[in-house]
Amino acid sequence: AGNVYLRITPVRCFCEHCDDHPAATEQYDWCERNASVTKALEACLMRNLIHSTVEDIARKKRWEPGLFRLFEAAGRSERRPEHK
Repeated sequence: AGNVYLRITPVRCFCEHCDDHPAATEQYDWCERNASVTKALEACLMRNLIHSTVEDIARKKRWEPGLFRLFEAAGRSERRPEHK
């Protein structure tokens, strides 16, 4: 199975009838605002980081190293997964 990458540009709308022309940007329930990865992928990464290194996960899952750079750039690598 190959990798699938989605590149999505949210729709941005402006009110032509308002004096200050406020803007609204489309929001998706499957990703955080300005996120580089989906919520599901983030959760998967966090689960796999318990007792593993980034290198171990990338090798095991055959994920591109760039995926983790996106994850770290979004500041999510600072959070530690919760044990339940």
